[in-house]
Formats: sequence, structure tokens, C-alpha cells
Amino acid sequence: MAWITTDQVKEIRVALKEKFPEIKFSVRRERGSSVHVNILKSPYDFSYVNRFRPDGHTSINRYHLPEGPHKNLFEEILEIILFGSSRKFYDNSDAQIDYFDTAFYVNLGIGDWGKGYEMIPWEAVKKKIAKKNSKKKTKGISKSKANQLASDFISSI
Repeated sequence: MAWITTDQVKEIRVALKEKFPEIKFSVRRERGSSVHVNILKSPYDFSYVNRFRPDGHTSINRYHLPEGPHKNLFEEILEIILFGSSRKFYDNSDAQIDYFDTAFYVNLGIGDWGKGYEMIPWEAVKKKIAKKNSKKKTKGISKSKANQLASDFISSI
């Protein structure tokens, strides 16, 4: 039976935030059996995605990820959703005999109903991450060194 707890969804949320600090996600649990992940803000241009609506919600089929410059990004996000919590994903379903047995259902999308998707410039992302890193306590290194490390991290993306 498909089931996932709130704590397991929280683990996925934390893992996504840690791996992709430049992206703002909406990660929620629905009816105890589904994980819904939407990309709300990022510096990536998804206009090539079929049926992309910047003012609304665009569903991403996890079995047929959009071909294009961000296919690897979608694959990494999906990998974290499926295996980023203590609830490991499995799918023993067989549609030919109407048998469904999966750990939980996954819904991936760009934007949100009523809010849409916002593309933000890379400069704003760099400033935000540098500011967040400068607020953290740095043991043994100066704030300027911490900012330099943040800048190096952003340039490596």
C-alpha cells in the first residue's frame, strides 16, 4: 500500500534544499500516499518544456523527462524524491493485471496553481547564498573566507 509519513517528506525537503540551494521548492504530502514536488523559483529557463506555463502549473512526467538542457537536473531531483528519505522507493506494480504496489506516488512539476513559476537571475541567487553562508557560524575561518567558499561553490554549479 502506498504510504509516506510527514517526517519522510520532511527528509526529502531537507535533501532537496541541501543539494539545490538555488531552487525554491514546494514539497508536500497529499492523502498520505503522494509526494508533490514543485519548482517555484530558480535561475533555470524551462520554456522549452512541453506545455510550460510560467503563470500556472506544468506537470512533469517522471517516466518521460523533458529532453533539453535540464534533463539531468530533473533526474537528480527525482532521485532525491525517490531515495532521499528513510522510506525507500519501490514499484512492484503491473498495469496489465491491474495490480498496484508502490512505496508512494510521485508528482513533479514546475510552478504552482495561482502562483506560477518565477525565473530569478543568477546574481540574486549568488547574493542570497552568500548572505545565508555569512550568517552561519564559521569556526576557524573568517567571514570573508566563508563568502569566498560560497562564491566558489556557486561558480562550480
